[in-house]
Amino acid sequence: TGGGDGGGVGSGEGPGTGRGEGGTSMPRAELLLIPPDAPRALRGRTVEVTLTIDPAGRVREAEITRSSGDRRYDESLRRRSLEWKFYPARDAGNRPVEVKHRLEFDI
Repeated sequence: TGGGDGGGVGSGEGPGTGRGEGGTSMPRAELLLIPPDAPRALRGRTVEVTLTIDPAGRVREAEITRSSGDRRYDESLRRRSLEWKFYPARDAGNRPVEVKHRLEFDI
């Protein structure tokens, strides 16, 4: 048999990210973001695209900021990313705002 009681005390703070005061929430994809199929020679590489997402959640600009090493694949990813739709980022007042959003894909 056993018994016991206890209590916990903590600061309520810890590692992580969140909205915090005065912060902007990041956009969320409305659908699964799927990059184009990569040629076998590119598999295992990481590519990064930086998106400009407007207050309506539309991608207005897309820039490949870490290349796959294949210009055709990079351009295919850039064009596809212009079709993606997001729930927009929001400022501390919960108003939709334009943001730059970076995404990495392991291809």
